[in-house]
Amino acid sequence: MTHFLKPYERSWLMLGSKSTPMHLGALLIFKLPARGAKSYISNLITMLRAQNTVVAPWNYTLVKGLRPSWSETAEVDLDYHVRHIALPEPGGERELGGLVSRLHSHTLDMQRPLWECHLIEGLSDGRFALFIKMHHSLTDTSGFIRLLTSWLSPSKSGQLSAAPWATPSAADSNHDSWTQPLIENALNPKQALQSGLAMGGAFTRLLRSSARPGLKRPYQAPRSPLNVKIGPSRRLATQQYSLARLSTLAEASSSSLESLILYLCATALRRFFKEYNALPEAPLIAAVPRRPGSDNGATIELVSLASDIADPVRRLAAINQSYLASKSHIAEVPDGLQWLYTGITAMPYLLGQLSGASAFVPAMFNISIHSEQGPEAAQYCNGAELLDLYPMFPLAQDGALSITCLYYAGDAHIGICGARETLPSLQRLALYMEQALIGLESILIDGETA
Repeated sequence: MTHFLKPYERSWLMLGSKSTPMHLGALLIFKLPARGAKSYISNLITMLRAQNTVVAPWNYTLVKGLRPSWSETAEVDLDYHVRHIALPEPGGERELGGLVSRLHSHTLDMQRPLWECHLIEGLSDGRFALFIKMHHSLTDTSGFIRLLTSWLSPSKSGQLSAAPWATPSAADSNHDSWTQPLIENALNPKQALQSGLAMGGAFTRLLRSSARPGLKRPYQAPRSPLNVKIGPSRRLATQQYSLARLSTLAEASSSSLESLILYLCATALRRFFKEYNALPEAPLIAAVPRRPGSDNGATIELVSLASDIADPVRRLAAINQSYLASKSHIAEVPDGLQWLYTGITAMPYLLGQLSGASAFVPAMFNISIHSEQGPEAAQYCNGAELLDLYPMFPLAQDGALSITCLYYAGDAHIGICGARETLPSLQRLALYMEQALIGLESILIDGETA
């Protein structure tokens, strides 16, 4: 079976290079079950490799041409795609982070299905990990999370017999659905006129963004140390928070949970750049991807990080205002055409990336920051509890940092991916996020002054 690539899927392939591999990554950390721990890893690797059928999109291979497509292959070399690595025991966070950073830096083999799975044993405290990466053209971030968790069980006693690549998932969407809104408009002149007026109104409101407080226009982000040419090496860092802790603070500040995550990122970046005397005078701008309810690609909301505001409470209020304004603006674009609106807006950015002239194009944004919803209950793999799940988003030229937050089992798991040469002290961002949270708690909950 053949599926032609959607426009946004093709864009991820076109953006890819040795310096900018366009794959999503995820680090899953498990706790070995008390019973059968000695043979658990060998049994698991056998199960992962012993799949008679590999399902979409894990079995897709790329067919190049004037109109690239996905072709489903009947045979996938699981000995190649599923790899077993052992750290010298006891492997700590530093050793694991270094290994995953190297694995995430390598490009995928474009002649094979575009994914890899690495089983990593030897971690301290009776843990092991899976590091899985998949090309962004095959799925978006939310679909990737579903692919990674759909094979797991909410029961500790549940026994699994199929790997993720042998488990049908809702993430395998209809590859022709993106054209449906365009066809409907072509067949219905009245609807086409209404959609055109709505699209025109959205662009008009964007150009007159000063009339809506907090709404940011594209290509007004300041040039920053993040907007530079990057190499292929990556560095990864992680952070984790209790959702109860974050929700308490969000309620105390009358802000959304997403705005609070943006605040932690903004405050950490503000401190990070001030240490190097490199903080731009204008506020940093975050691209916040969001997938609409229909299967028509992702939209991008541009949110001010208010990094120019020194007062923490005012900074959070400005971020929340900008976040709500951008979210409301995108919602006013007709459903099903939001991907087209975003594509038109991002066209200068994409042309700059593809031509290698991105350094000469005004910065559309400084950093991408995602928030995704994962399973609300703890998940298990044959009795091994999934403790942590850290997603990682790819980097493009002139974009040296991305941050992705996943809500899973009552916690917010934050994966930070940075260009190694540009951000050599990436772990400090994770530390500064924690200190930013403590500082805001002391003001809003303990009543201390900033």
